[in-house]
Amino acid sequence: MGRLTISSRTTKHVASWFGPVQGRGRARLFLYPAEPGAASTLAAAWNADLFAVVSDGAAAELLRQRTPSASVVCAALDDVRMTQDCMSAAVIELPDPSYDRADRARGDHSVTPDEVLRRAVLALAPDGILLAAIPAASLTFKLWRRCTSWFEILALGQLVDEKQVVTGLIFAGRMQPGFVSTDTPPLPNPARLPALTTLGTPLAHLAAAPKASVQFSATYLTWEQAIAEARPHGVWADPSVSGRLVPDPGWTVRPLMPLSKGHLGQLIACGAFNNALLHGPDGPVLLKGQTHRLRSETGSATEPAAHGDPVTQLTTMRDAFRTTVTLLQLRSGDLHAVHSEDGDDGDRDDA
Repeated sequence: MGRLTISSRTTKHVASWFGPVQGRGRARLFLYPAEPGAASTLAAAWNADLFAVVSDGAAAELLRQRTPSASVVCAALDDVRMTQDCMSAAVIELPDPSYDRADRARGDHSVTPDEVLRRAVLALAPDGILLAAIPAASLTFKLWRRCTSWFEILALGQLVDEKQVVTGLIFAGRMQPGFVSTDTPPLPNPARLPALTTLGTPLAHLAAAPKASVQFSATYLTWEQAIAEARPHGVWADPSVSGRLVPDPGWTVRPLMPLSKGHLGQLIACGAFNNALLHGPDGPVLLKGQTHRLRSETGSATEPAAHGDPVTQLTTMRDAFRTTVTLLQLRSGDLHAVHSEDGDDGDRDDA
């Protein structure tokens, strides 16, 4: 099967058939299956944003390198999600049903010629341009009737392979406002069609694509694609919610009043600044504080019983709080521990 995207000469000829958008706006170009060299050439000649479907991972990576702004999906055509009525032009190659298994393994031929044409029709905006490579084995009367009913014929030419053997035809047409039920022209014979030539004046200019956003991705999503798709939707797009979850990075957290050394020491000792990394003159220091309570008996007394009551035993307890602040010098690995004095006053309870 001859392919529209393999021959650089063929690509040069068809690139001259159409011109870029006249006036404001940009065009969108859909290619299936996309060959990196031809895709880059057509997108540059028509000054269009490129949306390409490829079934080979190496070709997809090469196309992304040549045209960084292109939207490339590496998947079978029936696994591609695409917004309808959004493309200014579609360049497609219909599959050849005469392929054997070895040939099918080299590309995506899981869809029929009618399915490829239908996806192109759904993708094209009003007045969209179709450029289709149709092999002779796929050129049936049913397919030809659909092409002539949906599109106004602009040009027909021979499709040739690398050995310049005619293998089909190239169809160029403009989308009609509606499905036109007219007499179908006779089925063309590819061998009697004119050979491709470079035109000095383009047959038509591409129309500016609609300004609405375009969905162009595979039906299965990677983690990166799923996250990117979720971010502009739901609560994440609500400024009030994002403001509560993520404070302004320009804000500075300050206490209502300056902390004294005593307050700061209490916060450190109770563990409020555990694992805090401080930068001192001797290098970074990791901080950890701990406080524990000690209770001891300080005295015991017995009160005499009155009027036959049992003897009352009085015990005096003393609570003492001990603090430990440990510093780890990250540069040297030295540990420094600061302990509270044993004579610190505590709270006194009587039981």
